[in-house]
Amino acid sequence: MTYLSKIRTSLQWTIGLLVVLGICLIPLVWSRQVNANYVTTKSTLLFFTGGLCFLYLALSSLKTQWNRTTHILGLFGVAMVAWHVAYAFIFNYPISLFLLPKLFALVGIFVFLVIKDFQWDIFYKKYEWLYLVVFSAVIGLAFHSLIISSSELGYYERSHFMAPFGNVNMMAEFYLLTIPFHYYWVKNKFKVPTWAKWTIFILANLVIIIANSRSTHMGLCLWWMWYFYKVIDGHKKYIFIILTPFFFIGTIKVHTLVSMEISVDKTKSNSERSNFYLATKDMIIANPLGIGLKFSNEVVPYRLSYPAGPLETEYPDQPHSEILKWGAQFGWPGLVVCLTLLLWITYIVFLKSRSFFLQGALLALSPQVLFQFPFENPATIMVLAFLLYGFYQVLPSKKTSIHISMNIAGLVLSVFLVWQAWAYWTAVYKTSQYPSSLSETTKACEANPAYLPGCIMKNYNIIQSKDFVKAKENFIKDSSDNYYHVDFLKILISYLFETGKVLPPPQQEVQFRKLCEALHIYAIIFKDQKNYSAQDTRNCLQVPKPFEFNNPQQFSTDFKAWFSRVLQ
Repeated sequence: MTYLSKIRTSLQWTIGLLVVLGICLIPLVWSRQVNANYVTTKSTLLFFTGGLCFLYLALSSLKTQWNRTTHILGLFGVAMVAWHVAYAFIFNYPISLFLLPKLFALVGIFVFLVIKDFQWDIFYKKYEWLYLVVFSAVIGLAFHSLIISSSELGYYERSHFMAPFGNVNMMAEFYLLTIPFHYYWVKNKFKVPTWAKWTIFILANLVIIIANSRSTHMGLCLWWMWYFYKVIDGHKKYIFIILTPFFFIGTIKVHTLVSMEISVDKTKSNSERSNFYLATKDMIIANPLGIGLKFSNEVVPYRLSYPAGPLETEYPDQPHSEILKWGAQFGWPGLVVCLTLLLWITYIVFLKSRSFFLQGALLALSPQVLFQFPFENPATIMVLAFLLYGFYQVLPSKKTSIHISMNIAGLVLSVFLVWQAWAYWTAVYKTSQYPSSLSETTKACEANPAYLPGCIMKNYNIIQSKDFVKAKENFIKDSSDNYYHVDFLKILISYLFETGKVLPPPQQEVQFRKLCEALHIYAIIFKDQKNYSAQDTRNCLQVPKPFEFNNPQQFSTDFKAWFSRVLQ
């Protein structure tokens, strides 16, 4: 072995160790200090870990065995990633660059597993004590937050139960997708005592039940029904299968009795979610080629057709359904392709494979794909990389050995993801720690223009500095892809109000009319708005609304024309 080969081997070993460490830390890290976004630390670490995976690829020669099926799948995967990137550049470049790292981190971890020829048994034998420590810590932190919060407040709410995730639904989703891994660990003999493994498995189930997330209850219910079908012989299995849904319905009822707030929240959430799905469906129908990564902005006019939402407190960056997200992003062709891939994976897993692990995992994942956003949750993305690798392993027998050199591509993607990790962390940290500083929020917006809170605070700070020329220039640039966003509309109203105070009297009247028009539009979009008082509304009674809502397409056209006019 040459000197350079030894250096490369040492680097690969070090990077591989850092990847394992990153994967272990992703579900654990959560910073209360950087409180502007509860996925900040997890996303940052995910991007960095994905970057390390691509760096490992840059130092390796990817060797794998392919036949026709795996060759087609490989080409399909590359095509889907290329499609994703192309749409990002077409629809909202350069902001879209900052919306791609989750996808590439998922691909990076998956490719790392392929390069390492990852084997489940070897993994558990080598790392099962580390596995035990990580999940003991994750579960311990969850119950600690539940006990402390409930004892301090004197009552229980599911929102108390979120550490170290910051979001109870994201937490429940992560636990659900790890259930197949825990069960595989329990059923195979390794060095960790069986009672310890069963404890982790049972507590993970308990976390999901207490979290009371509807989609994760559905996923866990399906997993247990499949378990009873596969494990229990005779007609007894059907008794357990029938009783399982009633058990989960019962747990929901118990939660409702324990907390009336849950009942109210769920009823309201059902209405909002239903309206959200219908609005997204309308948008997909109206945009057969998709809208790229502009969902959060483009869905707003379609939501106005329905009574629930938009709300001032929400930011709909995805439709709470991966399938609908694919349809909105890629249009009808993309939706057909993605659904075809899901059906093909289902066919392979259930009809060609005998893997209970993958069958149960696919059943647990299905409600999440339908009603949640597992490809947006950084901790879940890490788990999905392992599941995708598991699906890859059960493809038809591999025959042809080939070598693929991706040194340059791996290095470029590694640099991209490490840069994204730095940009994302910088944007969130500076915004959360220095929200009133114009220089710091400007740096935050420049570091990651897709992180809207940073750009929003920058625009507020510019208005406060009374530099109205700069305020107008920055507002036009930063709101170009998010002109319906509640905070950008508030900034527009603040800008019109503040500039109106310094204009000469003849121009003040024109500015006042623009201000009232903006207030009317704000009230049209946010039907239940609480930000502006009844007195504000009465002050603008003499100014007519610039337009009314008729249909989404017309509203979008009218809004853009008005938006351009009001900023002249």
